[in-house]
Amino acid sequence: MTVNSKAAGLTQTGFPRKLDQAEYFEERVAPIALLIVLECPETVLVERLILRCRKDDDADNIQRRIRTFQETTSQVLQKFEAKGKVVRVKSDEEVEKVFVRIQEVLKESGVLLQLR
Repeated sequence: MTVNSKAAGLTQTGFPRKLDQAEYFEERVAPIALLIVLECPETVLVERLILRCRKDDDADNIQRRIRTFQETTSQVLQKFEAKGKVVRVKSDEEVEKVFVRIQEVLKESGVLLQLR
């Protein structure tokens, strides 16, 4: 993979989840160039999480975690959607297809120049 040196920086997964985290990051570290949101139907999320076989992965806990995630990230997404910095990727397909789509998004945004 070759990364554009102008855009080279930091890649975070699952961050920022809250608006104050995003604002702090932009003030102290760097402007957020792009947020990639992996979208998946809730039924698929629940199925995948239950398959992990963790003790706390029962349907009620999963539903609660999904709701909390949606509530806390909504303000972040609204702010960065208004700036044109959110790209949504359908993620209920095979991992390889999702990975290819993420690479395309990075390339289209000028972050990723080529794959080796």
